[in-house]
Amino acid sequence: MEWLDWLGIFGEPVANNFLTRGSLDDRFFSLLVFIHIFGPLFLLFAMWVHILKINRAKTNPPRGLALGSLAMLTVLSFVHPAVSHPPADLGLVPGTLNLDWFYMPLYPFYDKWGGGTMWALSVGFSLLICAMPWLPPMKRPKAAEVHLDKCNGCTRCAEDCPYSAVNMQPRTDGRPFELEAVVNPDTCTSCGICVGACPMSTLFRTGDNLRTGIDLPLNPLSDFEAKITAAIRRARDTAEAAGKPSVLVVGCEKGFPVEGFAEGGREGVAMPCIGMLPPSFIDYALSGNRVDGVFLTGCADCDCHHRLGIQWTEERLDGLRDPYLRKRVPRQRLHICWAGPTDDHILKPELEEFCERVAGPPALAPGDNPPATESAHAE
Repeated sequence: MEWLDWLGIFGEPVANNFLTRGSLDDRFFSLLVFIHIFGPLFLLFAMWVHILKINRAKTNPPRGLALGSLAMLTVLSFVHPAVSHPPADLGLVPGTLNLDWFYMPLYPFYDKWGGGTMWALSVGFSLLICAMPWLPPMKRPKAAEVHLDKCNGCTRCAEDCPYSAVNMQPRTDGRPFELEAVVNPDTCTSCGICVGACPMSTLFRTGDNLRTGIDLPLNPLSDFEAKITAAIRRARDTAEAAGKPSVLVVGCEKGFPVEGFAEGGREGVAMPCIGMLPPSFIDYALSGNRVDGVFLTGCADCDCHHRLGIQWTEERLDGLRDPYLRKRVPRQRLHICWAGPTDDHILKPELEEFCERVAGPPALAPGDNPPATESAHAE
């Protein structure tokens, strides 16, 4: 109330209403309770409206997390229950007032800086929040581009896009297909998940150049093909010199920096999102024993920077989503470890264990060629 009185817009200090017994009745406190309930409910309604505009929004936590949190809070309510102060007596000055530092952190700042400073900070911060939608946007990478000469309108890119940035529209180039993909640059984040979904994103092709139906102009899949092919060659060379297994580590640019694994038969390649990696790249790396193992990582589990990169990758490897990893690929030579940028204590031990597991002689899958032939073909 003293903070409001500093504005000088009231006829008399508002704080005077709290000085005597009977100056405030229960209706005043009922009004405060209503405001405290109505405010959060209104914000919850606004959040619900916002979530309705998000593609594939998930609002419910995992069942285990929800039940565990409920049990924890229930036990905590008995161990350390929340209690109220005694009934207020405005005729007495309390000797001790236990402040709730979570809900009322502004009191000590008010006492130290005064009402004017606190009003300036509050109004200034509120104006900054209101002006954020009109501030210059951050520099964004170029949106994905559709190559109609390679697009057959299969709709996979539109189905896999986490942000509904890819839409299917009637064909415009006269080719004998019903639909074509169209990218909305305002909602595209250049994650590359659509590239990994395209059926043209395969290393097993008849032509020489890798050209997909949809691609990132600044990070085309052909560049990652060259990086992965070079990483496979270096991994085999260093593994032979060190007497260790060759392992290709593919990760996400938002996750743990996998480029630092370039030693002792290990080579790392980072992509904008692990969902950009077509399963055929894994098939190519493991067929013909080009490498002894493929280790996939990305963001932390349930914390994918691009929302659905981890989920789509898992479903593609499990054969639940196109394009899927073929059954001929030896699963024992493929390992997944979702870890964030600071989860080296999780990632490195699993990588070491995986390298020990694939150190044995690899088993050729049906239809694979001997290593010598594959090496010559790769070169």
